[in-house]
Amino acid sequence: MPDKDLAFLRAGTAALPDYLQAGELFWPLPRTSLPRLTLGGLLLSLRRAAALSSGPAQANEVARLQQAVDQERRRQRARWEGKAARELEARLRMWRNFLDDYRSTPEEYASSYAYEVRLRVMIALLQAETPPSIHTDEAIRAVDLLLQALFQPGEFIWEAPLRSVFPQDDFWYLYGRLRYGTPQEKKTL
Repeated sequence: MPDKDLAFLRAGTAALPDYLQAGELFWPLPRTSLPRLTLGGLLLSLRRAAALSSGPAQANEVARLQQAVDQERRRQRARWEGKAARELEARLRMWRNFLDDYRSTPEEYASSYAYEVRLRVMIALLQAETPPSIHTDEAIRAVDLLLQALFQPGEFIWEAPLRSVFPQDDFWYLYGRLRYGTPQEKKTL
């Protein structure tokens, strides 16, 4: 597992109690080189770390960090769910914006898919953390329909060890890429 992932998990887990009580959605962490803390980022990093741990010592540390996150989730359940719901809406907007940008200039955005699809993964992880919402479910379905129209199924696009924690049935959008539209195809996107 890259050191940056582990550093993010350590700092994010330590900051989690304060983060859940704060109004900010994107919380700055002490080391400026780290991404801002969000629940979606934390959940994604925990899942990645579980698959990419190198050796028993690192696996034990990741398990300890997961326990600390689980404990804080239970302790501040209402705040956790509220923040997860807010972030879910924000990540949906960001994902929709990326897909709209791709539709307008596919040649510029197609190569960014493997990175940007993390937003769709965070949406799935955050949705599991929030109470059911018909509005949210419909918004996710609408964005997925758009993605399916632009998607070409294929191989898993992230590091191979991550396949074990992102199965194709649940994370189909990690198994393929956006089709790169020719100028002719672009007119129909």
